[in-house]
Amino acid sequence: MNILHKTLPSLALVMALAAPAAAQDVAASDTSNDGPDMTTSVYRDWTLRCQKAETGPAPLCEITQSLQQQENKQFIARLVVGTPQETDETHLLAQLPAGVWLQAAPKLRLEGGLDIDLTYTRCQQVCAATTSLSEAELDALRASTSPATLVFRIQAEQDLEFPISLQGFDQALAATH
Repeated sequence: MNILHKTLPSLALVMALAAPAAAQDVAASDTSNDGPDMTTSVYRDWTLRCQKAETGPAPLCEITQSLQQQENKQFIARLVVGTPQETDETHLLAQLPAGVWLQAAPKLRLEGGLDIDLTYTRCQQVCAATTSLSEAELDALRASTSPATLVFRIQAEQDLEFPISLQGFDQALAATH
C-alpha cells in the first residue's frame, strides 16, 4: 500500500509529460484532416453551411434560414436550399412543425404572384416538404427585392403566412458552387 502511494504520483507525472509528445506524434501522422469538417458563413439573412465531402475534393454546401417566435425562440420553420450530391438540380426544403395540415401543400410565394409549390415527403418531429427549383424560380429568388412569404396550413381553413427575407440569398447561393 505504501509503495502504491509513492509510485502513483510518479506515474502520473510521467504520463502528464508524455501526453503532449504523444499528441504531437498523432497530429504529425494525421495529414488527412487539413481543415475544418464544417464551416458556416453568414450572408445577411442566409447562412451558408459547407461540410467536407466523404469523397471528392469539393465540400457539400447549402444555405439556410430559420424562423423562430420572437418571444420564446420556438421553432416555426427552416428553409434549406442546396444541390444534393446525387443530382445537379437545386432543391428547396422546408422544415415545418409537426401538426401541419398535410392535404394543403406548402408554398413559397414571391413578389409578382409566383408560387413555388412544395410536396410533403415525411413528418416525424418536423414535417419536411421539398421541390426542385427551376432556373426561372432561382432567377426570381435571386432578383427579388421584397421578402417572400412562406405559406402553410395548420387546420382545414387556417393558413399561416411568414415573411422570408431574401437579403443575402443571391450571394449565399453563389458561394455554394
